[in-house]
Amino acid sequence: MANILDIFRTHVGNELVEKTFEETGLNPKEIHRAYIFTLPFVLSVHRSKCDQGTNHSKEFASELEKIQLTNLPKLKETGEKIFANMFSSARQEKIIALSRDLGISEKSLEKILKISCGLIFAILSQISSRKNLKREDHCKLLDSLSGVNAVYEQDVAKLFTQHDDSGNLIHTEEEIALGSDENEDDESILGGYAGGR
Repeated sequence: MANILDIFRTHVGNELVEKTFEETGLNPKEIHRAYIFTLPFVLSVHRSKCDQGTNHSKEFASELEKIQLTNLPKLKETGEKIFANMFSSARQEKIIALSRDLGISEKSLEKILKISCGLIFAILSQISSRKNLKREDHCKLLDSLSGVNAVYEQDVAKLFTQHDDSGNLIHTEEEIALGSDENEDDESILGGYAGGR
């Protein structure tokens, strides 16, 4: 079943890691460690707000509906607004302080948090726009991104792979959605995390 961390099994995810390295100077293991924390965290907080009837993604939909998922400057720019919208300054400081537990600098974690906010909301905005989803469908889409249900997993997988140019390291959307993998040497960071394989 597809989930947000499956993005790292695609060309888009590989490019995201490369550009994050350019932005932060962190090595790939540190980058993966940070995203394993930030992506599910942002998704979980937004899911909680969805249960409360709040949908922040619509406020930024026009900025994110058509951007590339690897456009880090735009993701970070919009993600900064989203991060400020979701958390008070005091809460932001506490979250960023968790960088010590991840073994990276606060500055690096702050950047990756903002990129993650932009990325999550870009994914939500683009799938919602393509599927013309109603408000009540938004929570179901969040659950699909979390690996809780399979309602929109093909749409998630298709978005993750739409810019793939081929290659043995890139999984097809069907493989991502079904969680299949014939390569025993796969170095995916997922390992069944958050509803994955």
